[in-house]
Amino acid sequence: MAERNYYEVLGAAKSSNLDEIHTSYLEKLHQVHPDRNAGDDDAAHERTIEVVAAYRVLSDPEARKHYDFRSNNPFRIDGEIPGIRLLKSKRSGEAEARFIEAGRFIKAGDLVRAVDPLKAALKLEPTYPAASYNLALAGVLLGNATFALSVLTDAVDRDPKDASLQRLRKALVTTFLTV
Repeated sequence: MAERNYYEVLGAAKSSNLDEIHTSYLEKLHQVHPDRNAGDDDAAHERTIEVVAAYRVLSDPEARKHYDFRSNNPFRIDGEIPGIRLLKSKRSGEAEARFIEAGRFIKAGDLVRAVDPLKAALKLEPTYPAASYNLALAGVLLGNATFALSVLTDAVDRDPKDASLQRLRKALVTTFLTV
């Protein structure tokens, strides 16, 4: 089952505090529980699992912070290097191939395996903003905000006009690096 928006699953607002999340969880659990949905046991069981998963994330402040960050900053899957295909260098083509390889790992939820192809893409093409963005985002989600900030700082220095890199850097700093 694909992961849905956990706030929608619980019927809670993003601004809900922990007590409101708990109340929403109990109400939704009461609605979807298999005991209350006789004859629809399999679907009720799946909905119950989804409600419990949403509650586990949203009731844990650290997990919720990561969930919100990931939800507000999706990975870039379409990361073609700008330029006319015929005029691109062999290195640019190889960098795009590494980026696509990383995208497959990202789609499969394997961020650890996505890191090396993203690093390889940046080694081949240091001014590849989508690769910098995804590498930084993977770094944050893997628990290394300092590494992510370093990647973003280098990328913004290379391309100060890329608003998505600046937005991600600002979100990273305000979410994970402020005391």
